[in-house]
Amino acid sequence: MLHPAFLDRLWDLIERIQAWLTLGGIVLAALASLVFVGAWVLSVLRRPRTAAVWGSDELAWIALGGAYGATGLTAAAAIARFIPVLGVLWTLRLFAVAVLVAALTWVLAIVVLYRGAAAPGLQRARKALFLAGTPWYCLVLYLAALL
Repeated sequence: MLHPAFLDRLWDLIERIQAWLTLGGIVLAALASLVFVGAWVLSVLRRPRTAAVWGSDELAWIALGGAYGATGLTAAAAIARFIPVLGVLWTLRLFAVAVLVAALTWVLAIVVLYRGAAAPGLQRARKALFLAGTPWYCLVLYLAALL
């Protein structure tokens, strides 16, 4: 049979590992949110094109729609946090889907900025970049509060 002191040391080691993983998750989410904000700041440097670029306006609309979807999923995760039946598992699942949608939205917005667009398209892409960071900002706060 195992000695109780050994089990206590093992439990302490497991708690330390969990703390390190928790800290790493918070740092990862914080760095990702800084990437989103940094891309938004750099997007201000992009000047609008005078000639129309094929597909840029449509991509900007898709990116903005995806950003609103990611923000909506983040709101659903926040609501699920306060419903005891749903619990932590559903909250994390909703955050995971929101982060995935936000990442795809971010890529589309960056494509629009890279290809160039007219002024309204660039404004939509900038707004999409800012909104796509919402799941990451909220995930940092959630992980910090939960863990």
